[in-house]
Amino acid sequence: MSRSFTFVVAALVALLLASAAASAKTYVVTKRGDPVPGACKKRDCSLREAVLAANARAGKDVIVLPNRRKPYKLKQAGTGEDGAMTGDLDISNNPLVIRHPGKGRATIDAGEIDRAFEVFAGAPTTFRKLVITGGNATGVSGGGIHSEATLKVVASRIAGNSTTLRGGGINLADDAGLRLVSSAVAGNDADLVGGGIDTNDSSLVILRSRITGNQAANAGGGVFNDSANKPGLRIVDTTIAGNRSDFDGGGIYLSGPAPLRIVGSTISGNRSGRGGGLFATSATPRLVNSTVAGNRATDAGGGIHARSGSEATLNAVTVARNVANADSMNAESGGGLYREDATSFQVGNSLIGLNRLGTGQRNDCAGNQKFDTLNNNLISTTAPGGQCDGFGPAGGPKDIIGANPKIGKLKRNGGPTKTIALRKGSPAINKAKRSTAPKRDQRGERRGRKKDIGAYERNTGN
Repeated sequence: MSRSFTFVVAALVALLLASAAASAKTYVVTKRGDPVPGACKKRDCSLREAVLAANARAGKDVIVLPNRRKPYKLKQAGTGEDGAMTGDLDISNNPLVIRHPGKGRATIDAGEIDRAFEVFAGAPTTFRKLVITGGNATGVSGGGIHSEATLKVVASRIAGNSTTLRGGGINLADDAGLRLVSSAVAGNDADLVGGGIDTNDSSLVILRSRITGNQAANAGGGVFNDSANKPGLRIVDTTIAGNRSDFDGGGIYLSGPAPLRIVGSTISGNRSGRGGGLFATSATPRLVNSTVAGNRATDAGGGIHARSGSEATLNAVTVARNVANADSMNAESGGGLYREDATSFQVGNSLIGLNRLGTGQRNDCAGNQKFDTLNNNLISTTAPGGQCDGFGPAGGPKDIIGANPKIGKLKRNGGPTKTIALRKGSPAINKAKRSTAPKRDQRGERRGRKKDIGAYERNTGN
């Protein structure tokens, strides 16, 4: 192939790409109000009018919200209409980006007249540097956003939305997907499941984000995920804290064989009936370099509850100061970990310490099956009080049983999330398995040649 031919082909490709980029049209919203919609004009365009204009046009579009000082409020009442004329803003045609161009975030307030956005199949949508609030979905799912297409949320906040069904903040239909990056989903409420986020056979990726203060009456206060067929379920460098559900999974509810990988994240201060931090049923959670701390369950599994065919794996995880049976009804309920008819519950290089029951009795783990030790764990309680069957000399000769872990409080120790530091003299120091422990800890600090048990490395680089 001649150089001249290659040059011509490259030039044509560049021209086509430039033409595609040029075809994207930008609508700048100049009105914060929400009048009866008309045409979106250059100096006279509301957010609703911009969405209508983008829906009417083929190709990718961009809507710019320049004002961050006062909210863009929706006021055209009327639910059940799918053309964006009343109620929520219906996005129905081709890719759309809605963004704020400057510092801070622009606010879209649905004013509780309806949910804020409904995204239809075939209309992948990106929200960037926005606050989406005030959504109220009655009889339908998705208090803030309901999406049937791929959704990307970047540097945004989905907060203060509610639904009588599923997904107080965000609800995804089957075969949709969510990528949440450097964003917060906070203070949302669902009468059924998924106070913050609800996904069902949808891909889910959460990066460097916060899922906090959400509530669900049934399950999944922070995140509800039921996915049988979708790979790509990941939570990385994220905080899931202060969420609540009345029954299962205060922080996260996970069901279905699609594996969920949680890396470098902290699950803390969540509450529920079972699985205060994480509840998994017929599921495959994988936790690495993460902290599960200060969660509470009125029944079993203050930190993590794995049941009914689940295959759970923990590597370099700190599970500390969680409480099970906060109502003190059962003496064997797994303050930290609870295994109930799970296919496997593998734990290696992990610190399971200072967990307890509502009575105050120390109880790190319990269940109707033995745990599958991968060795080099620290368990602060011993049987019968701890009920941590499977750990110790018989199953894991390098497990440390019944030792004071000597750990600090959950706090900022560097890195993107809170961690629990090892104090001087902790028996966890230098006791992880070198070949299987991660090269870095939860904060991103390089682990020493002799690695420490848990998510936190005290002697970095030694």
